[in-house]
Amino acid sequence: DGYYNSQSNPDVFKAFGRIERKLRCCGANDARDYRSWRNDLPLTCCQDSYYRATCEFTDKEANERLGCAKVASVYTKIISSSVAGASLIISLLEIAGVVLAWKLFNSLQEVEHYITERKEGETEC
Repeated sequence: DGYYNSQSNPDVFKAFGRIERKLRCCGANDARDYRSWRNDLPLTCCQDSYYRATCEFTDKEANERLGCAKVASVYTKIISSSVAGASLIISLLEIAGVVLAWKLFNSLQEVEHYITERKEGETEC
């Protein structure tokens, strides 16, 4: 949506350009998305854009770049998988902590039982 709104709003176009630079993508689906309303590609679609004045539709590297929707989808899947893996590890550590706490509690009960038996069986001299 941001890409299609960027045609009329220069601030949105700048923001979309930052996304293209960060994710190394071009257009929403691919470089052809710009054909309907531009004569050339934005510089963010070309890798060496710092050394150029324009980025053309004939630029091989720009045309080989994936669209930002695809790249963002893959990026989101990677991040969510990492978060899910970290959550699983933390959950397993918490379960291990509960099991160890339960074992400690049970061992303390055995020690307490031993101490009370010994006190009851003691005789004074």
